Amino acid sequence: MSEEKRKNANTPDNRTGAYILIGLGVVFLLVNVFDINFSRLWPLVLVAVGVYMLIGRGGFGSAGAKTGHYRAPLEDARTADVEMHLSVGEARVETLAAGDDLIDAELTYVGDIHFDVSGAENKVVRLHQTADSTWQWINPGNWFSGGGKYDWRIGLTPKIPMRLNIRGGLGQSELNLRHLNVTDLRLSGGAGQMKVLLPASETGYDARFEGGLGQADLDIPPSTSMTLELRGGVGQINVDLPIDVAVRLRAKGGVGDVKVPSRLVQVRTSDAEFELGKSGEWESADFVNADHQITINYEGGVGELRVR
Repeated sequence: MSEEKRKNANTPDNRTGAYILIGLGVVFLLVNVFDINFSRLWPLVLVAVGVYMLIGRGGFGSAGAKTGHYRAPLEDARTADVEMHLSVGEARVETLAAGDDLIDAELTYVGDIHFDVSGAENKVVRLHQTADSTWQWINPGNWFSGGGKYDWRIGLTPKIPMRLNIRGGLGQSELNLRHLNVTDLRLSGGAGQMKVLLPASETGYDARFEGGLGQADLDIPPSTSMTLELRGGVGQINVDLPIDVAVRLRAKGGVGDVKVPSRLVQVRTSDAEFELGKSGEWESADFVNADHQITINYEGGVGELRVR
């Protein structure tokens, strides 16, 4: 692992995190009290942060950008457990096209990075910001300072099966997992937009997505079998389905609508007397006897689910 760093120019003000939490608390309180559909309004949070940066930037320090190259060779590994916590800025995760590395990451970031690799036949990889970096990256004055944008570019090997756990950060993230050999997938949205090309698998795997603050777009590839557990956050979740796969959707709506394509027929409605959102069960006509089946279990948050 190689790493290049620049010293921090100033010391961040710890009050910044408190201001942000107070502001978000007020927004969530208004959503609950006035039954506001926040799925279309969440960008206002980013607008408010931008205004705060313009007004208060002079009073808060900014941390210099650092760059680092983190890699781990595949060696004798037959399986892997990979856990990554994305940070501030843009992030992209994709398949390594060549080479014998398990993971190869180029990072531009603020704060400090924890990168740990252990195990032999089963490699365990952990990549995330250290705990003492929290007040540096939560300070809005640091998000776009330091002479360049913060971004994470991470490549993973398709050569061995892996259990993959990715937590979103603050900013846009694109996860192209289509060609990875994933046996178990755990995703958590951060604050911002997350676009995910889910892994392809004819044999099937389990996946779970926990919504964050912002929009999430999940794309399921053709000829794939899987069980997808969805938990809504604050914002819209879009799920794009392949045409050649049978689908069953079980939904328990939150504050927001559930929209399904016309090829899915509602086979059960909710019998709850008082319930927010839309709930029920939908299936494609050929679900029971289909070679490839996708089961989606959805529990709503504040926002809309669109299955397309």
